[in-house]
Amino acid sequence: MRKYFLFFLQASIIGAGISISVGQSFLFLALITFLFQSKRKIHISPILYFGFGIFILYFLSSFYQFVFYNKQLIQKSSEFKDVFLFSAFILVNNLEREEVYKLKKTFLILIILITLEGILSVFSNIRLSRLITDLYKFNPNYRFAHHYGDILNIKLHIPIGLMNTHLTFGGILALLVPISFFEIFYSKKKIFYLFILILLVFVFLLNNARSAIIGTGISIIIGLTIFLIQENRVSKKLIKPFFISLIILILISTIIVQKTEIGGKILKPILGQEKHTDSGRTFIWHSSFSLIFKNPFFGVGAGNYNEEVIKERNFISQEKKELVFFNEVTQKGHAHNDFIHLFLVSGFLAPISYLTILFLVLTKLFNFRIPFKSKYFYFSIIGFYFAGSFQCYFQDDEVVILFWYLVGLFEMESFYDISHKIT
Repeated sequence: MRKYFLFFLQASIIGAGISISVGQSFLFLALITFLFQSKRKIHISPILYFGFGIFILYFLSSFYQFVFYNKQLIQKSSEFKDVFLFSAFILVNNLEREEVYKLKKTFLILIILITLEGILSVFSNIRLSRLITDLYKFNPNYRFAHHYGDILNIKLHIPIGLMNTHLTFGGILALLVPISFFEIFYSKKKIFYLFILILLVFVFLLNNARSAIIGTGISIIIGLTIFLIQENRVSKKLIKPFFISLIILILISTIIVQKTEIGGKILKPILGQEKHTDSGRTFIWHSSFSLIFKNPFFGVGAGNYNEEVIKERNFISQEKKELVFFNEVTQKGHAHNDFIHLFLVSGFLAPISYLTILFLVLTKLFNFRIPFKSKYFYFSIIGFYFAGSFQCYFQDDEVVILFWYLVGLFEMESFYDISHKIT
């Protein structure tokens, strides 16, 4: 039964790179096989409590709205449903040391899969997700891939892999690119992973999910800083290729920006040389803050964001007529900021619980008793939080399932490292 359990976990990780339905299906099978194991033990940690705390707060906020405002208790679109994805963290907290290593290798397979998806979607005007959706339904109005520009008369498209949006694919890349970067430090296949990293960076830039790109940069910078402090050395073999690669990257980026239309589309909005629709987030946040001030303790309830934000925007538009157009055309769905969204939905304790998980991860990343070799896999967790400052990645099922897997793996690997040194 244990072998089936581990297989389903590995299939869930790889499946998440194909379709969230596939990832969730194998996660469900892993949960079932876990429950039927004769010997099972879950490692209890503070992260487990604070993770559960977020979903308890989801439920309490909904219950409060149900009792006092007659809102539906559990809605189909409720954030509370993500408690099932949190089971990925719980199940990983049952792994033995050697099983943790097996799941880390599974993530490397996922990196290769995502790289292939990304490259194929760059050159395909048909969305790759149709390979899956057309198996069970036909949609005559299916959208084509967004044409981004041409290089040497070759048409390039925004890469989204098998996902439905470029932001979701960008969130997945934000979790995987730092792993690929640091894997070069320790892998025996350095040239192979350097090649994979180059392809991933190319796909990432074309994907142009700016919040994810910034988060990835922060992950790598913090990881390199801890590496230099902890190892107390800089390998000469590392310095030369690093600076050569950096110079080449700067030269290529400069040429692309100056000589091609597509380069300008990628880098000019990042450098602030061109206006972009990101400014619409300020209107989203404006109405969200207004709701937060009205519901600071219990929030508006899980699943009630859309309904409440529409009401609030209509109210604001009546007070400030100049905002009518912006309040109508700006996106709804979520607050485009994980911390604001959690605060708005479940009150002030929800973002505190969420940030506490980051704090607990950081304490382990900065714990020098844990070898850097056991930590490099997990710096992308930091970037996930930074990326969530401009996009609700914690509400994105395809991304958050991988987030919980990584947090769980780090919790267990660091536990085994620390307990081994103590004994």
